[in-house]
Amino acid sequence: MKTVGFIDYYLDEFHANHYPEWLKEVSGGELEVKYAYAKVDSPNEGGLTTEQWCEKYGIQRVESIEELIEKSDCINVLSPDNPEMHEELCALALKSGKPVYVDKTFADTREIAARIFAVAEKSSTPCFSASAL
Repeated sequence: MKTVGFIDYYLDEFHANHYPEWLKEVSGGELEVKYAYAKVDSPNEGGLTTEQWCEKYGIQRVESIEELIEKSDCINVLSPDNPEMHEELCALALKSGKPVYVDKTFADTREIAARIFAVAEKSSTPCFSASAL
C-alpha cells in the first residue's frame, strides 16, 4: 500500500471529503490517504477545523508540509476552491521527487502553470493534474 498525503488550503471541502474513499476504492486498496496538512481551518460558516476534519476521516494531521512529504509516498495538493494557492502549497512537494497531483483548476494563469511545471521538472518530480471525473 502507498500512503497519500493531502496538502490543502483548508480541508473541509468537497474533494478532500470524497477523495480518501474514492482513491482507496479505485486503487483496490493500494492507495490510502494517511496524512493531511491545511494552511487554515475552513473559513465557511459551520465548516470543520483541520483537527475535526482529520478526526472525522481517520487521517493523521501533520504540523507541516515538510512532515507530510517525509511520511507520504505521493502527494495530492487540493485547494479546488482556491487555485491561487496551488503554487505556494505545492512548492516543497514539487522538489521532493515524489509523485504530485495538483487538483483542478490547476493554475490561474499560464505563467503560474509554467512555473509549477518548471519546478517539478528541475527536481525530476512527476506532476500532473486532471479532473477527478
